[in-house]
Amino acid sequence: MTRWEYRKIYLSDLPPRSDEIGILNEAGADGWEIIGITGTNIAYLKRQLREPEAAQEMQPPARSTRRKATTSAK
Repeated sequence: MTRWEYRKIYLSDLPPRSDEIGILNEAGADGWEIIGITGTNIAYLKRQLREPEAAQEMQPPARSTRRKATTSAK
Protein backbone atom coordinates (compact mmCIF):
# COMPACT_ATOMS: atom_id res chain seq x y z
CA MET A 1 0.00 0.00 0.00
CA THR A 2 1.31 3.45 -0.89
CA ARG A 3 1.87 5.73 2.09
CA TRP A 4 1.95 9.51 1.82
CA GLU A 5 3.17 12.42 3.89
CA TYR A 6 1.54 15.80 3.70
CA ARG A 7 2.64 19.41 3.99
CA LYS A 8 1.00 22.78 3.75
CA ILE A 9 2.48 26.11 2.74
CA TYR A 10 0.79 29.31 3.89
CA LEU A 11 1.21 31.43 0.78
CA SER A 12 -0.24 34.52 2.52
CA ASP A 13 2.55 34.36 5.12
CA LEU A 14 5.32 34.70 2.55
CA PRO A 15 7.32 37.93 2.61
CA PRO A 16 6.07 40.71 0.33
CA ARG A 17 7.38 40.55 -3.24
CA SER A 18 8.34 36.90 -2.85
CA ASP A 19 7.75 34.51 -5.69
CA GLU A 20 5.37 31.80 -4.51
CA ILE A 21 5.91 29.94 -7.80
CA GLY A 22 9.61 29.64 -6.96
CA ILE A 23 8.77 28.24 -3.52
CA LEU A 24 6.35 25.72 -5.01
CA ASN A 25 8.97 24.73 -7.62
CA GLU A 26 11.51 24.12 -4.83
CA ALA A 27 8.98 21.91 -3.04
CA GLY A 28 8.38 20.03 -6.31
CA ALA A 29 12.11 19.45 -6.69
CA ASP A 30 12.01 17.80 -3.25
CA GLY A 31 9.29 15.42 -4.43
CA TRP A 32 6.22 17.34 -3.22
CA GLU A 33 3.11 17.43 -5.45
CA ILE A 34 0.37 20.03 -5.07
CA ILE A 35 -2.97 18.56 -4.10
CA GLY A 36 -4.73 21.90 -4.14
CA ILE A 37 -4.70 25.54 -3.10
CA THR A 38 -7.54 26.83 -0.96
CA GLY A 39 -9.30 30.18 -1.26
CA THR A 40 -7.41 31.24 1.86
CA ASN A 41 -4.05 30.77 0.08
CA ILE A 42 -2.95 27.52 1.69
CA ALA A 43 -1.19 25.10 -0.65
CA TYR A 44 -1.58 21.43 0.30
CA LEU A 45 1.12 19.06 -0.93
CA LYS A 46 1.87 15.36 -0.69
CA ARG A 47 4.76 13.03 -1.46
CA GLN A 48 5.21 9.31 -1.20
CA LEU A 49 6.87 8.07 1.96
CA ARG A 50 10.12 6.25 1.45
CA GLU A 51 10.41 2.71 2.70
CA PRO A 52 12.23 2.57 6.06
CA GLU A 53 15.05 0.42 4.63
CA ALA A 54 15.61 2.82 1.72
CA ALA A 55 15.57 5.83 4.04
CA GLN A 56 18.21 4.22 6.26
CA GLU A 57 20.46 3.52 3.29
CA MET A 58 20.34 7.20 2.30
CA GLN A 59 21.42 8.46 5.72
CA PRO A 60 25.12 9.17 6.24
CA PRO A 61 26.96 6.79 8.56
CA ALA A 62 26.99 7.73 12.21
CA ARG A 63 29.98 9.73 13.38
CA SER A 64 32.53 7.98 15.49
CA THR A 65 32.43 8.76 19.18
CA ARG A 66 35.91 7.58 20.05
CA ARG A 67 37.64 9.39 22.84
CA LYS A 68 41.31 9.78 23.48
CA ALA A 69 42.61 7.94 26.48
CA THR A 70 43.68 10.36 29.15
CA THR A 71 46.61 9.90 31.43
CA SER A 72 46.61 11.37 34.85
CA ALA A 73 49.75 12.89 36.31
CA LYS A 74 50.64 11.89 39.87
